[in-house]
Amino acid sequence: MIAHSFMHFFALYPWSGAALRIPTIAVDGLSHSKDSPPIELPELPDPRGLDLQEVLSQSNSVQDGWHSLPVSGGKSYGSMHIPKTAGASFVVDAKKYKVITEGDGFYSQEHCSSKIQNDMQRNPNVTSLPEMITFLRKPTNHVYSQYLELMDDTTWEWQDKNKFAQQFPTFTSFLNYFVDKAGAEKPPAYSSIGHKFSGGAYHPKNMQTRSFMCKGSMHDFAETDLNMVLEKMESFKFIGFTEFYQESFCLLHDKIRPYEELPTFCNCRNPTEWFKFHSSRISHTVRPHSLNDLTADDIMKIDALTKEDVVLYDHGKTRFLEEIKELEQRRGLTILCE
Repeated sequence: MIAHSFMHFFALYPWSGAALRIPTIAVDGLSHSKDSPPIELPELPDPRGLDLQEVLSQSNSVQDGWHSLPVSGGKSYGSMHIPKTAGASFVVDAKKYKVITEGDGFYSQEHCSSKIQNDMQRNPNVTSLPEMITFLRKPTNHVYSQYLELMDDTTWEWQDKNKFAQQFPTFTSFLNYFVDKAGAEKPPAYSSIGHKFSGGAYHPKNMQTRSFMCKGSMHDFAETDLNMVLEKMESFKFIGFTEFYQESFCLLHDKIRPYEELPTFCNCRNPTEWFKFHSSRISHTVRPHSLNDLTADDIMKIDALTKEDVVLYDHGKTRFLEEIKELEQRRGLTILCE
């Protein structure tokens, strides 16, 4: 009966126990004879009676879990949050600017796309395959940002953070672990980083590419098939870009609300309205940085680790620019100013 209650609860709300702060049941041992006194268990909350806003506010971080629950028959959108592509900022801004239609579901996680869709479909109101959205980022900036996140985020005390910082005190030392002086990849570029550093360390080799087809953690190394990844990307409803963050919001708004007017901040020929868009810019306490910090050798080694990500980024950007051009022509305004 207890197991059934747990299964019912998680079928409706597939978050981790930590995220929902479900009461902990402490039982000494696994056996319980009929002569033992009964074990008193706390009553499980009925998800149907929970206050919606209270449930939705109990995520581990702003990008985790359901942000709006779908009504029966409503659409559902799953955001595949690839680390360090503005995924956390996107969730905050999507709610602030009310991009998702009322009654539709909105869920996001730092998980592989297949896991996100499977988790979402455990909610009984999700009756069709959720439509997927994600953001991509220039691979050079992306890898540099991964390292700084592992080093600087004071709110994420992952298990082997100190060990990582001692072995890789600089970004160059981190790259040298994967690529040699000649630009050839070393064995660690093709093996798990989780075996060396527990707790979620990022493996920089083609993280964006592997996110589309991985089965386990998107943080760690996984084999990829670029053709399959490009096909998978084309199945996504929306591909946005960190470098075109505001323009991405305008495109997403049109995709989800095609019969409504675009927000006034979507016409870059009107600077007064354009600059009314204020992105959240969640930095996770990462230090200010730019590509000017990097040496030519650093960039060469990043390039060696992100060959497939470069193809993915370029392919996705071509699609993005074509969609923006079509939207501009159909709506009679300019969204992307050169």
